[in-house]
Amino acid sequence: GSMLDLLLQDIRYALRQLRHNRAFTLTAVVTLALGIGVTTAIFSAASAVILHALPYGDTARLVYLFTPNPHISNIPVEAFGPSYADSFDLQRAMHSVSSMSAFEAQSFNLMANGNAIRVGGARVDGNFFTTLQSMPALGHTIGVADDQPGHGRVVIISYALWQSIYGGKSQILSNSIRLDGALYRVIGVMPKAFGYPHETDLPAGVFGNIARTDVWIPLALSSERKADRDNFYGFAIARLKSGFSIQQAQGEMSALMVSIDRLHGGDLRGWGALVRPFELYAIGSGRKL
Repeated sequence: GSMLDLLLQDIRYALRQLRHNRAFTLTAVVTLALGIGVTTAIFSAASAVILHALPYGDTARLVYLFTPNPHISNIPVEAFGPSYADSFDLQRAMHSVSSMSAFEAQSFNLMANGNAIRVGGARVDGNFFTTLQSMPALGHTIGVADDQPGHGRVVIISYALWQSIYGGKSQILSNSIRLDGALYRVIGVMPKAFGYPHETDLPAGVFGNIARTDVWIPLALSSERKADRDNFYGFAIARLKSGFSIQQAQGEMSALMVSIDRLHGGDLRGWGALVRPFELYAIGSGRKL
């Protein structure tokens, strides 16, 4: 009570001083108004340059799906994406999303001109590029037909890799490259601005010192890995349907995970649901464009 009385006294004193010093009051109000206006303008410009310039379709409708577990401490809540079996269940059941994709981030040894180069890479499913709504600059992207066991030896490369290693030649689409000792046929080249996932896109920090992705290959999961419910290899992104909010997707995923969690082994239960805006993490990668 005494603290509240002191606060009210201070407020009354401040108001009296402002009334007696009208020139100072006017200057303060104008300064605050200008500051707020400039801040708003800067934010609007940054949003237009950083977010809307990203090479994805309508980033406001892109979200990450995480499955945090309160029984696992000292690990960021975003460290766990849905297991593959869980992600397939969510993909079939979630009405609030139009598409969903699972992917793993990793690095590869690329053999080029007789030398091994360490490059950032990702293993992606057939919905990855359609979920992001990103088109290639050359060729085509990985589709559902590519994402099958025995059909996964194709690769998409970045524009930067195409220019720096392969001289920007269109004949790259008829060539193969060697990643970790295996040959992959190049089927596409992404636009200059595309390098997802960047290091800062992934909150768990799995990329280490690799700043961006330069090669994408299919996940091409075996039936055993598709049914794997107790290992968490990667991340999941989804695109919200028009008319659905992040809050609605959160509620739907939370309800579904209650049932899905019961399918896990007895020692690996407690998996929840967390839907986060893609843009929360995309700003970091936007600075690298």
